[in-house]
Amino acid sequence: MKALLLAAMLLPVFLYSQTPFFKVYNDSAQLVNDGKLITADFMQRVKKVDPSLQIQPTAILHTTPYLIYWDDSLQTANLPIWKEVIPEQQQFFISLNAGNEAEGLRMFGLFFNGFYLPHELSHAIEWHYVEHTHQRKSQGLYMSEYFANTLAIIYWREKGRTAELEACYRFAKKMVTQLPNPVPQGEDKIIYFNRNYQKLSSNPYAYGYYQFSQFVEIYEKKELPSFSRFLEEYLKQ
Repeated sequence: MKALLLAAMLLPVFLYSQTPFFKVYNDSAQLVNDGKLITADFMQRVKKVDPSLQIQPTAILHTTPYLIYWDDSLQTANLPIWKEVIPEQQQFFISLNAGNEAEGLRMFGLFFNGFYLPHELSHAIEWHYVEHTHQRKSQGLYMSEYFANTLAIIYWREKGRTAELEACYRFAKKMVTQLPNPVPQGEDKIIYFNRNYQKLSSNPYAYGYYQFSQFVEIYEKKELPSFSRFLEEYLKQ
């Protein structure tokens, strides 16, 4: 009886530790539930660094052409589900993988029902410090993306999702070699991104090149600080 009771008590912890994510969901309720668990865990880690932080993000299902994004006015991380993604965007993922539908779906799941949720939550906390409390100055659009990608990689590593991150890295590395570099010759990539953000963000191939390039660069760094140390250093700047 005691063994059964202990097993029952540990079951929610085990289920959370095995939360799939990083996959294509068919069940929207399960996607939202898993997203909320990850959001709560991420924010708990942030609030260990800054207990005064007041934002309370939640994950919701809202499939749009933006795919996954942070809505500051509603305090929501908006998650897409594959079956609601418009056909043109579905074809984008498939075409990036030489017409292999299974690989296109896998890539979507790894990034948009996986890696990018803490990325968007990182934008949420940066937005809070820059726009609401004015504790930090804006670091520019390029570095904002770099911040979000870095914190997301650190978070997933500390959660033990190294196999999934490696799979993301393999896709990102392949995309960087396939997608055309949108930065004109002789231009600085950071300045160009900051000045042309609207144009770049409306072009999935150009924006994808930037995002995947950042992922590869950060992933290949030999050492990254811990989640708490990274945030502490950010808040000191």
